[in-house]
Amino acid sequence: MKAIVIETVKPGGYSIINADDPLVLSVQEGARGETIMFSLDPDNPSLKDNLKKGNMNVTCRDENIIIQKGGWTSIVAKVNEIPITYNGKAPFNIQNAMAAVAATSALGLNEKQIRAGLVSFSPSIGLSPGRMNVIDLDYFKAVIDYGHNPGAIKATGELLPHLSVGRKLRMAAGTGNRRDEDIIEFGVILSRYYDHVVVTETDPRGRPIGVVANLVKQGLLKGGLSEKQISMISDVRVATDTILNMARKGDLVVLQADDVHFIIEYVMEYKNIKKRQLSKEVVNDDHSKEGGQNAG
Repeated sequence: MKAIVIETVKPGGYSIINADDPLVLSVQEGARGETIMFSLDPDNPSLKDNLKKGNMNVTCRDENIIIQKGGWTSIVAKVNEIPITYNGKAPFNIQNAMAAVAATSALGLNEKQIRAGLVSFSPSIGLSPGRMNVIDLDYFKAVIDYGHNPGAIKATGELLPHLSVGRKLRMAAGTGNRRDEDIIEFGVILSRYYDHVVVTETDPRGRPIGVVANLVKQGLLKGGLSEKQISMISDVRVATDTILNMARKGDLVVLQADDVHFIIEYVMEYKNIKKRQLSKEVVNDDHSKEGGQNAG
C-alpha cells in the first residue's frame, strides 16, 4: 500500500527511499521523479548505484550526517548535536533525521538552514508529542511513545538501556485489526525488552473486549515472561496509574500513547501531585525538627 506514495510523485518531484529497508528497496522500481536515498551505511551498494545515476544520497560518515551528489560531499550536522538521536544512541531517529535532510534539501534549503532545524528540534511533548518523550518524574523516568508495531518496539527497546539502568516497565495494548499471530508476536517482542508489562485495551477495532489483550498476554508468556510479570487491566486510566506507582528508583516506565493527549495530561498531573507530596513531606519534616529542638 505505501508503495503508492512513490508511484504517484509528479514529474520534477522526488522519491525518498530508505536504503536500509529491504521491503522499501523491493518497490523502488516504481518510484517516480528523482530518487534520493538515505542509509546509515555509507558503503550501502544501493547508495553507490544511486550516485552513479546522478542522484543525491544522505548518509552518515564519521558521526556526521552528510549529503552526497556527483563528486561532492557536504556535512550537514554531527549526529550527537541532534536531540532526537539521543546522542547517537537511537539509530531509528538518525534515519528519521536523514529522511528530513533529504526532503528539505529537495525543497531547496541549504545545509546551514537544515542544520538549524535539526539541532533545534527536540523530542519534547511540545514539539513532538507521543514520540519518545522522556519525562523526569524525580526518582524514575517515564517515556511517552506512540510506537505500537513490532518494528517500533524493537527500535525503542534497544534504546532503553541507554536511558536508565533500572527495570523497564511497559503499558501496552494490541491493535484489534491485526491477525491473531501478529498480536501474539507483538507480545513476544515486548517480552524481550521489559521486566513487567501492564496489558490494557485501547483499540479492539470491533473485537470483543479482552480478546486482543489475551492475545498479547499469550505472546508475553511465549516470550518468557511469567504470570507475575504481567498485569491485565482493561481501563487505561487505571493501567497508567498502576504502572506509574509500580516504579522504583532508577526505573523506566514506557507508556504506549494511543491517546497521546490523555497520556501526556495524566503524566504531567501525576508529576505535579508527586511534587506537591514531596513539598509537604519536606515541610512536615522541618516542623518535626523544630518541635524536637524546642522540646530540648
